Amino acid sequence: MEWYGIAGAALLGLSFYLARRVPSFLASGAAVVAGFVAATRGRGADRAPEWYVTTAGLLAAFAGLLIVRLMLMRSVSLRLLGRVDRGAGRGFDDDIGIRVREMRVFGLARRTHRGNALTPLGRAVAGVVAPLYRALRIDR
Repeated sequence: MEWYGIAGAALLGLSFYLARRVPSFLASGAAVVAGFVAATRGRGADRAPEWYVTTAGLLAAFAGLLIVRLMLMRSVSLRLLGRVDRGAGRGFDDDIGIRVREMRVFGLARRTHRGNALTPLGRAVAGVVAPLYRALRIDR
């Protein structure tokens, strides 16, 4: 079972590296986790705790890599730095506008007469994310 878990983690890392788009990473990562579950599910009742922990670890690694992929895809600063390096013209305000529109699409923000405001869902997400950022020291 250990080798299956190691192979699953390695395949998740490989799929993260090769799959540059979120849908393709979702498909490949889900296939890796499903393959692990299919290959190891009936390995005996005495190894069930190990199986649950390994499966949970692969799911957590998949979720973490998905978050990283989303952050890399949506990073305003990385895109801005890339354009500055290439000498491209679109500005910072355009990037921020794109992110605000995405927040509206996902129901996290709404337009007001004074600009933009978080929706109740947006406040809830911010209420969860902010303490996690502080706890993990990402806010620095």
